[in-house]
Amino acid sequence: MQESNDILQILFSYQDKKYAQFVQKLLPTNIDRANVKIIGVRLPQLRKIAKKLVKNNWQKFLTQNTDEYFEQIMLEGFVIAYAPIDINTKQNLIKNFLPKINNWSICDSFCASFQLKAKDREAYLSFIKNYLNSPNEYELRFAIVMLLNYYLTEDFADDALQLVYNTKDISYSVNMAKAWAFSKYFSYYPDKGLKFLQIQSLSKDVFKMTCQKIRDSHRVSSRYKEALKNL
Repeated sequence: MQESNDILQILFSYQDKKYAQFVQKLLPTNIDRANVKIIGVRLPQLRKIAKKLVKNNWQKFLTQNTDEYFEQIMLEGFVIAYAPIDINTKQNLIKNFLPKINNWSICDSFCASFQLKAKDREAYLSFIKNYLNSPNEYELRFAIVMLLNYYLTEDFADDALQLVYNTKDISYSVNMAKAWAFSKYFSYYPDKGLKFLQIQSLSKDVFKMTCQKIRDSHRVSSRYKEALKNL
């Protein structure tokens, strides 16, 4: 499973054309969907392939892999996330990978693959902060999604929320990530979340998205959802 052609053969062996059409419809409108090449491999299968790769010569895979297909980029991200290497080496690989991300699906699936342990959060936080002012929407989304995935804990949540709040509204994708972070914080800490929305001035779009996500959440009680009407 180390040669690029071998990997493509494996990916095509799991092709689901209907799923490929479904994924293509999820891509952002600013991308020419007709030119994005999608094989149609489901995420659980991509993750299985990635986990097999990291048990072999995954470094060779990273040097040979191309960006021709959506799944190749996704697979590269998974291999980086799963690779059994030290934090500094992994962060260098992440840095080189981020410019390849061109849609929210790859970004969010990549972020969800790290499963950061509590002992590693501090070491990753300074790295994540480097991208909070990035003019690249998916580098910025990466930073926000990493914060909402791994830093809404008792010891980091308030600081993480402020970091997200301080980011710029540079695109729809970024605004959606910010709303996701605020709504998730609200679901974990409803009293503090409500106070945050009362005090802080969010842009109209982000505020609307945040409130909608809160209303859609099964974790938030009807009492707090009702309180949103008074904001």
